[in-house]
Amino acid sequence: MPIIIRAVSRPLADLSPIESPILLLATLLFFTTEGGAAQPIDDYIRTHGSCQRISNSWEKEFRRPDASPFDKPWVDWQADDYTIVRSWVERCLDPWSAAPGRRQFIMGNVDSKLNYFRDDQQRRAEAKRKNEQLTERMVAEKNRVEAQKKETENLEKEKRQIALTEQKRKFEANAEERQRLSEKNGKQDILGFSPGMTLSDVSYLLQTNNLVCNHGMGFPTSPSPGALAQWVSAGENISCQSASVQVNLRFAPALDQNPLLAITMFFTSGDTVVNVAKSISDQFGKNYTEVKGDNGETTAYEWLLGEGLFLLYQSGRSQGSKELLTLYNVSIDKKNEDAAVEKEKTLHPTPRF
Repeated sequence: MPIIIRAVSRPLADLSPIESPILLLATLLFFTTEGGAAQPIDDYIRTHGSCQRISNSWEKEFRRPDASPFDKPWVDWQADDYTIVRSWVERCLDPWSAAPGRRQFIMGNVDSKLNYFRDDQQRRAEAKRKNEQLTERMVAEKNRVEAQKKETENLEKEKRQIALTEQKRKFEANAEERQRLSEKNGKQDILGFSPGMTLSDVSYLLQTNNLVCNHGMGFPTSPSPGALAQWVSAGENISCQSASVQVNLRFAPALDQNPLLAITMFFTSGDTVVNVAKSISDQFGKNYTEVKGDNGETTAYEWLLGEGLFLLYQSGRSQGSKELLTLYNVSIDKKNEDAAVEKEKTLHPTPRF
């Protein structure tokens, strides 16, 4: 980018009859002294506006807070640029300043100022380089972290997909037995969940149905079989939901592989309680039995589905609560209680007296 310099000296036409010959003489003496070596500088100055474009306060260009000196970025300034500025100022000294003695003094000040500006420029350039290097390192580190994060996410996604494929295989392998029981006893599940299911099968259904689960103080998630096992062993209540469904899951912590013990679905129906009970009977292929309270009013409806399965419908409307449909396995519940008692005996045996 070319250096642009503003006006300094008066035009030749404005000089007095005495000043004009002096200026001409000084100029001739100066050009004669430097000879051909000055020609490139003279050509540059002439093509860039001569003395009419340089200012008496030229150093202000180096102190402008709003722009670089002569509109040339600091980092692009080279030694030749300072030489050109110095030569330009020297060529354009007025006759009084160009007089012997004064010229050396003035140019000495110019050299001092240019040296200061050059040092300042170097400090600025160094600071900018350091800042750019720091920015480059920060960007590189950010890119590295993001790339590593993305790689980790891809690996985790791949692992989840492999695990889900294996869970699907196990789920489909167990489907034959569930189908056999369904043909024998009718519908035996709520939303596909059936007591006796393994942690792997439950996890597979949760993930494929986009159900996220809350457990204790943890974040909602679609749990893996391992996560479910940890929650069950910790005795945590597991509540899962999607945009339209909410279910609670209970497992048998005292039994091997912690099979699903019960599932409770929360819902709201616009139909009467009796009609809801009839609809459930139609779906499960069994007749209901009314559960009476102390006052003789019906408080719930229950169904015996066979194979130890028990279904219970509770309205909850009188308390302003949601309706509940619970499916659980009495046989698994009894086995879980017996196993828990045996484990307790093992941990705390009866002392010998």
